[in-house]
Amino acid sequence: MVAYLTPFSYPAELIRYSLGVSEPPVDVGVVAAIGLTYAILFLAASAVFLRVQLRKVLKEGVKSVALF
Repeated sequence: MVAYLTPFSYPAELIRYSLGVSEPPVDVGVVAAIGLTYAILFLAASAVFLRVQLRKVLKEGVKSVALF
């Protein structure tokens, strides 16, 4: 049950269930809903991070290491 504290265990449980290897300890619908929620949250967070970093690059330019 400790593995359910990480977001990556939900897709793994669904794959194991679809292959018929094991049954998840909670309902399959709950596992799918939580996994989908994590996926949407990570997608939204990465889109925000990309937007912030792109604005930073456009404003400050690309940082590079130079020897001169």
